[in-house]
This record gives sequence, C-alpha cells and structure tokens, in this order.
Amino acid sequence: MELLAVKKEYQGKGFMRPLVETAFEVADEAGLPVIVSTDAKLKKEKYEHIGMKHVGTRTLGEKSFMYDLVRENEIINF
Repeated sequence: MELLAVKKEYQGKGFMRPLVETAFEVADEAGLPVIVSTDAKLKKEKYEHIGMKHVGTRTLGEKSFMYDLVRENEIINF
C-alpha cells in the first residue's frame, strides 16, 4: 500500500484503524515491517497509539517535518 487516506467527512469515525490493521495482517503474513511517513504530528501520534514506533523526524523546511514510523512484523521467521 502506498497511500492511505480517509476523506475529510469520514475522519474521526474509526475508518483508519481497520485499514491499518489489514496492512498489519498482510505484512505479518509476508514477514515484512509496516513503514509509514506522515507530515502531521497528530497523525504520527495516532499511528503510535496503534502500535507503531516513531523512528525519526526529517526536517523539510523551516516549519515542515516528516515523521517516520515503523511496526516490525510480529512473526519472526528463522
């Protein structure tokens, strides 16, 4: 998945979580991490709330930032 967006009129109604959880399930089945970048601090905090770890912040300009988050896959393949 390259982009996840929820239309403004549907935001705050619980649509993001099931979409992200589906991405988590697919990633776990494939043995891959889920990696997210967002330019909004509130979105970063929401991703952290559902189990993602903030791993870095990139400065894009004087007042612009990109927050990088990751959720390691929960299935460890040896």
